[in-house]
Amino acid sequence: MEDFYLRQVDSQSSSKLTGGGCNLVLNGILFYFLYASHQSLNTNSCYATQDSAGNWEAFASAPADVESVDVGKAMSTWMLWGMIFTAGNFAAALLQIVALITNMIGLLVAILPLQCGFALGSFAWLIWGMFVRYDGAGSICSQDLLSYAGSV
Repeated sequence: MEDFYLRQVDSQSSSKLTGGGCNLVLNGILFYFLYASHQSLNTNSCYATQDSAGNWEAFASAPADVESVDVGKAMSTWMLWGMIFTAGNFAAALLQIVALITNMIGLLVAILPLQCGFALGSFAWLIWGMFVRYDGAGSICSQDLLSYAGSV
């Protein structure tokens, strides 16, 4: 049985190594982008409030008299989780390449649930980011909506 798996790995290892290498490059670029964006969001924040009519207003600092949403912090947290998922995908791709080079079938099998978990987590992360970004508070802070109070 193990010989069958070794033959499968040998016949597909070059394409899987290419896929693993592409995964390393893409996740490395994405990690750098998320890191740079996370650093810029730590210095800039946007607070949004909603009045009783449902209109959103953006503020550069948290207003004292009303409850506000810190959109900058929410997006910063989103980018931090993106860096965590990207680093996990990077590590899984690195382990995949090591397993293919050394013909360690057990390591390949052990990586699959890890990669599945990172894929599902990345999907949920993407949905969460779209919700935060395209919600009323996210739209006002990204200047999609045109009702402003203060300088953002």
